[in-house]
Amino acid sequence: MFALFTKTVFKSSAWTPACCPEHEVKIWVEIEAELQGRSLKLYRKFPKGMGLSLATFEGIFEAGGPYGDGGYRLKFIIDKIEKLEATAKISTRHEPAWVPKDCELARLHQQEN
Repeated sequence: MFALFTKTVFKSSAWTPACCPEHEVKIWVEIEAELQGRSLKLYRKFPKGMGLSLATFEGIFEAGGPYGDGGYRLKFIIDKIEKLEATAKISTRHEPAWVPKDCELARLHQQEN
């Protein structure tokens, strides 16, 4: 899955770059504690604390929920990170240029407040 991964103090979630308001799907994300090799090396490049990461992941989808804080019907358990394209700290003043333009990053910031 190619996704924009967001990590905040309270939750981790993902948005696929093809998201749009009428088909919005929120995905609760968990990362396997046993990441190894290249996946662990890439994960260590993710921002510490709150941040954004644009990456390609492998893992397992679970449906049915609720997951996380109760607002997620899908859960994705990451067991491998294939490729890390970009990372950034979350900022309310600035949206990184690499964030896919067909997703509204503002929704991510609103959920944190």
